[in-house]
Amino acid sequence: MEVKEISSSRYQSIFKQYDHVYNTVKFNSLNERKCEKIVYLLFTENKVSLGLIAGLRDGVLTSPFSAPFSGFSTNGNTIRIERINDAIKLLDEYSKQNDIYAIKFILPPYFYNEDILSKTYYSLTINGYTTIKDINYHFLTSDFTVYKDSKIKKRSREYLDKAESLELSFKQVFSDTEKKIVYNIIKENRECKDRPIHLTYEQLIDTERIVTVDFFLIYYQDRPIASSVAYHVSEHVVQIVFWGNVSEYTLYRPMYFVAYKLFEFYSNIGFKVIDVTTGSVNGIPNFGLCHFKENIGCSAGIKYTMQKTIL
Repeated sequence: MEVKEISSSRYQSIFKQYDHVYNTVKFNSLNERKCEKIVYLLFTENKVSLGLIAGLRDGVLTSPFSAPFSGFSTNGNTIRIERINDAIKLLDEYSKQNDIYAIKFILPPYFYNEDILSKTYYSLTINGYTTIKDINYHFLTSDFTVYKDSKIKKRSREYLDKAESLELSFKQVFSDTEKKIVYNIIKENRECKDRPIHLTYEQLIDTERIVTVDFFLIYYQDRPIASSVAYHVSEHVVQIVFWGNVSEYTLYRPMYFVAYKLFEFYSNIGFKVIDVTTGSVNGIPNFGLCHFKENIGCSAGIKYTMQKTIL
């Protein structure tokens, strides 16, 4: 097997299949300004085996350099573990030759492709990569038919019943004015919790050019009191990227209503998994956030960050 840098156009022509949008040339090109250089690597042995899009910044090669997760590209649903292992060894050698002192992978949760991700995690581990574990939550839409009966606990059901008794309304929105309201609710919610949002409204709209982005508002009477944003990251998985409520309406329990209506919406249009994202950052848990995601019926899994010092 050998590794070589190729152009973005060639990479795109080779890897037409992807497990999620964060592995595409279009998404990475959109965020090119966030690193010094994007590297498109091709690992071959007689025929194409694997690809990797990574960003170089301050001597560290990171995949992804601006996304929740990434990893190797393939042209099939599976690949032999020795090829992944060989590719990682070649990546180490490539890094030494190019004065890269560290490599970092942020892998997707396993429900994106359990076979390839299990082999990737194992191969990175036996090649000396250290691990940071984050807890990630998801909801299987097949469970929605029993959501109120068995997927949520009694207290959560009471909160949902309270929200529904207020006759809150859930609306997907499309106009620029309404999208800006969605964003501002989330931004203000984050700022109240000292968790500033690291994506401007303009960047969110730019992302919409290459990813299907859904915007939602929740109204109490005529007042928008909560909102959410979701990306269609693959054919079967939608990811809840942002959600939040107006602080003065927290006691109305709108987020339990938001979760219920999102699960219903995506169940009805055929998605299999809703990625509700992490309850921790760099291995440090936010137990309140974990508690909420568990209360709304989500299941937990592990998302791995793998890194290695080369020089």
